[in-house]
Amino acid sequence: MGTVARLVAITAVIGLLLPPREGYDPKKRANGVDGIKACDEALSGPEPAKDGGRRIELIFGRAIHRMEMQDWDRAIADIRSVTTDQPDLTATLAYRQSLGLTAIELQAMALTGKGDYAGAHALGLELANQAPFDIKAQLSAMQYLAIARAYGSAEAAVFDQAVRVYPLAVLERAAARAVDGRFLEAASDYKAFADLLGTVPKVRGYSSLARAAVAYRLGGNVAEGDRLMKLALAAAEADTAQGKTDSPVTATNEANDLYAIVVALDSGQGMRARTLFSARSRWPTINAGLVAGVARKLEAVGTPAERANTPIPTAKEVLAAEETRIAAQINNTGDDNSDRFDTFRPAFAQTEFAKFAANVWKTDKSKYVTTPKTDIEYGEFVDTSRNGTGTPGTYALLLHLALLTKARGQSHFMLMPAQTSLYRARFRTGTPGDGKVFAEMAFEPEAVIASLAPLIPQPLKK
Repeated sequence: MGTVARLVAITAVIGLLLPPREGYDPKKRANGVDGIKACDEALSGPEPAKDGGRRIELIFGRAIHRMEMQDWDRAIADIRSVTTDQPDLTATLAYRQSLGLTAIELQAMALTGKGDYAGAHALGLELANQAPFDIKAQLSAMQYLAIARAYGSAEAAVFDQAVRVYPLAVLERAAARAVDGRFLEAASDYKAFADLLGTVPKVRGYSSLARAAVAYRLGGNVAEGDRLMKLALAAAEADTAQGKTDSPVTATNEANDLYAIVVALDSGQGMRARTLFSARSRWPTINAGLVAGVARKLEAVGTPAERANTPIPTAKEVLAAEETRIAAQINNTGDDNSDRFDTFRPAFAQTEFAKFAANVWKTDKSKYVTTPKTDIEYGEFVDTSRNGTGTPGTYALLLHLALLTKARGQSHFMLMPAQTSLYRARFRTGTPGDGKVFAEMAFEPEAVIASLAPLIPQPLKK
């Protein structure tokens, strides 16, 4: 947390702000060998780039072109070379909170391509911890934590902060917990998410109840598993009766199919359970940890001959297939490589944060918060874009909500799921247990204020 708070301690001597990125047309961008040559020319040709930030971007660009050629080691060497090319600039906190994050993410991409999933996973942790209030950093980190899956104390801390910044990440935490065999904790995550969606009219979150049911059953809480699956199926059947056959219905039915296999196994019908599992090759809406949990229970069922006649993937194979899928997704960057180039981040001067100060600290008649005219139950609106956008807008949003929560005499605030902007969101304030705010996804205002107030300090009274 302290690193974020010290972001503004940027010396005035070293360039201060990395320049804004130049506009570009992806269709005109050179690729592969041609891209490397173009970057080399710009870096060390007759008129080499002199601006430190621009040189870093060119070096990263060259690394990306090496990735296009799957030259992973030289791409990584390029990325790491910026500390030699620009030692003063890369030592600043401004760099570490902007293109420094880009460096971490690009290295994680390259390590994934190389097959070093453990290395990419470690960089995912580093990325998340470098900027704990940065929504983009948290979401980017999640994909690297999904390879070489683990759920130790380091991962737990990262997931906890990610869930607060972006509540949909609770589903990623549930997946990580399931892979680690923490089925009751995964079930708690799915149940919390379903409960949250249940407070929003017209939102159908019962498929998360069905996934929770599977996790509870695998974790040994049969009664709760049965109860939640019954509720989920009733909701799905009601929707089906109205002609609805979309995702909530199909996902619930798929979870019920997996649940029925565990029920059969628990009822002593081991070969029937194995046959049902063998008959299905894919479980697209169920996380691999739950599927692997069922596979693990079935691996030793039956005689060797029966197992040979009813082949199923092992738990290890299920998880390996999922890891391969995610790794391919990370490096499937599209025709124009936009995913890699979109990792480039701007840096912001203290003046950019200071623009927000007056309105951030004004909680009596907030300039940022409005009450929506529709879907009031989903929460109030907060939008800090009147003073700016980007990272400063995100930090201003969080700090303002923390101050507002304290001013209202409440203990927590939470952002609502499906936030689509860094500086605009729906939110709720309240107390866990009140049916509005859920502890698993809520911020305590004191912690946010302690971390972000140094970035956007309270203006001095004139």
